[in-house]
Amino acid sequence: MSGSHKQAFTFLEIMIGLVIIGLLASITIPNLRSLMKKDEHQIFVSNLNSLLSAALDNAVYSEKINRVIFDFINKKVSIEQQTEKKLPSGQMQFEDIDSQYTQSSFDFAKADLEFINFFIDTKDEMNLSVGQAKKEKVWFYILPDGTAQPVILNIIDMSEQLSEEERKFSLVLNPFTIQFKEYEKFMQPA
Repeated sequence: MSGSHKQAFTFLEIMIGLVIIGLLASITIPNLRSLMKKDEHQIFVSNLNSLLSAALDNAVYSEKINRVIFDFINKKVSIEQQTEKKLPSGQMQFEDIDSQYTQSSFDFAKADLEFINFFIDTKDEMNLSVGQAKKEKVWFYILPDGTAQPVILNIIDMSEQLSEEERKFSLVLNPFTIQFKEYEKFMQPA
């Protein structure tokens, strides 16, 4: 039988190869799925930071206070600029920014996010009084000197494909760079 040696894969070698491919697929596919779902909340963070850059530029250029508004009912974030007028209550009046060069809003309806806390300075603006429903709108200010109020957002990504720990994240606003930094756990004001 010395001359009848064939060069081919045995059944055992083929089975081992298929098992290895199956193991790699079982590890890779769930990770890809969670990365794809995380994209929606990454898009939200990216859009939010872009909007904040536009608000900062507008506040410094116009020398007027800008207000960043989170509308939780319509799932929209927008910016407004202070006007010279005041409301009858004496509070500042704001108007939408009318500029073809400045992004003034975006919606986050695709990102299935639940806002748990919205800390401005040290106060949780989402839950100001016991027993009260969560607010429909919350806002913070960007000043003409290029600073903003300290803000911490604690958010749960309601995506079903993420584990319990992967769902929680915080966005902490740097009041000097006016950009949110993401953390993978809930943060509290100092």
